[in-house]
Amino acid sequence: MNKNKIKVHVVEDSLVVQKLLVNILESDPDIKVVGVSESAEHALESISNLKPDLITVDIQLPKMNGLALTQEIMSRDPIPIVVVSGTSEKKDVAKAFDLIEAGALAAIEKPVGFGHSDYQRLAQHFISTVKTMSEVKLVKRRTPLTYKKIKENQNTASTQIKSQFEIVVIGASTGGPSVIQTILKDLPGNYPLPIVIAQHIAPGFLSGLVQWLIRTTGKSVEIAQDNEKLKPGTIYLCPEGRQTGFAPRQTFKILQIDHPSNLAPSVSYLFQSACDTFGKKAVAVLLTGMGQDGANEMRLIKEAGGTTIAQDAESCVVHGMPGEAIKIGAVDKDAILPACKIGSKLKELAQFQMVQ
Repeated sequence: MNKNKIKVHVVEDSLVVQKLLVNILESDPDIKVVGVSESAEHALESISNLKPDLITVDIQLPKMNGLALTQEIMSRDPIPIVVVSGTSEKKDVAKAFDLIEAGALAAIEKPVGFGHSDYQRLAQHFISTVKTMSEVKLVKRRTPLTYKKIKENQNTASTQIKSQFEIVVIGASTGGPSVIQTILKDLPGNYPLPIVIAQHIAPGFLSGLVQWLIRTTGKSVEIAQDNEKLKPGTIYLCPEGRQTGFAPRQTFKILQIDHPSNLAPSVSYLFQSACDTFGKKAVAVLLTGMGQDGANEMRLIKEAGGTTIAQDAESCVVHGMPGEAIKIGAVDKDAILPACKIGSKLKELAQFQMVQ
């Protein structure tokens, strides 16, 4: 075997899907499937000997499910995990983010059989995701999930809140959902600013991310809609396959156009539009992710007098995007923060003034 090949272990209880995934993976000369497991228990027994570079995990498994398996792997000896799930069941799509919170790096749609019109697209996305995620060597240990659905006190009738800022825009990619969840949990129910998030995500998983964030943070989370007026305290996720910008009078302008980055949604497009529309009244945040999407446009926001924040290297799964912003001077040193402190910084910037 070529020592440079990516060693993958497939965990999937369906024999038909097992064969499909193995065939797709081994169609690439850089990948070698070193093991296949029908159950989480078998996978745990096998991976210590096989020492794979990456594991693909289905959500629904007999006895121990994909979430429990992910938690166990992360508590033992962390290995990059990619969740491979069907997107037809909304509950399963939302559950995929429980696995990401537990330490999985990405969730992708389960490929369809050969001959299907989507076969080539999904197969190539599967291969590219496995290759990319296998390069993430530092996968941090995570503690088991202990959250319960959070109920916020939304009564703000006797409170007046003023801020010099009008919007928060956030960009994230690999590892982003868990950090976004951490930030939103730290914000109060009466947070005054709209927050717009461009999260790179596999097609079909956006609605699941929305439901997961609502369930685990108790916040108001929506997908941005064209011509919709931004509401204070609402968290918006940019829609898939489109670019999200802003029009006058604080409304969304959603366009289905290409961007030089080939990303949709593009953090760069979102940040550029925020800079053009809000200028010094914008707060821009770059979180964990590969590449440099949003870095240059974050610098423009800083130059316009806005405030910029970047996640630090230690708390990132991948420090590509925030690291590039730091390198080009798009963020001040005192605004390079661990994930656990970004929410507090956003509260501080909102300049709460409580008036009875």
